[in-house]
Amino acid sequence: LGLRCIGYELLCESTATQGQRTVKAHGLGSWVSLRCGDAAEAKGLEDAAVVWINDAAWDPSPRNQLLKRLATQLRPGAAVISFSYAGGWPGSLKEALPMVETVSIPVSWNRATVATLHNRAPHTIREERDMQSGHSEL
Repeated sequence: LGLRCIGYELLCESTATQGQRTVKAHGLGSWVSLRCGDAAEAKGLEDAAVVWINDAAWDPSPRNQLLKRLATQLRPGAAVISFSYAGGWPGSLKEALPMVETVSIPVSWNRATVATLHNRAPHTIREERDMQSGHSEL
């Protein structure tokens, strides 16, 4: 498809390292980069077209931290895919990252897990006001 993929993983010695070996073994280094680190602190989010968050087991605090960054830094129209929606996101995040669709997909831990697709909304009236005043309350 011609899209580069950058992945972040907190489990450096197991998941990230093994993933890096697999990428190298299959010559995918120009397309895939797996980094040991916290996705909530990732740089370059404004350039992402799709952000897939494997957040089924995340606590709400780090999930909301990343979602707040995505809501303010992604360009309008960028897609966010999450396993955690279930109507539980704070209101401002629902406004900035409205749900477009739900899909049932098989994953390693369940044959039919619901994932939600969200699109970064165009600037909302609230964001326009906040940008004019110089602060954001997402």
